[in-house]
Amino acid sequence: MVKIKIIVDPRIKKYLKENPGTPFIMGFMTLLLFCAIILSTGQTTQANKIAEYAYYLLVIGVLLQFVSFVKEGKTKQED
Repeated sequence: MVKIKIIVDPRIKKYLKENPGTPFIMGFMTLLLFCAIILSTGQTTQANKIAEYAYYLLVIGVLLQFVSFVKEGKTKQED
């Protein structure tokens, strides 16, 4: 069995730890772009469903960012 090791830059790890909503917000933007492409082909039902999933990702991402923001504010006040 072959094991694949993914090397991630420590700066990226630090950024994602400080901003946990980033992958969800990026997923939102990607799905919304894909939605626009699908919509341009006239497939409105599929585009609407994809947009719905995109907005769920946005809500999750914003909530995670908010929690991170509040948590960071509390640690700075304690210092």
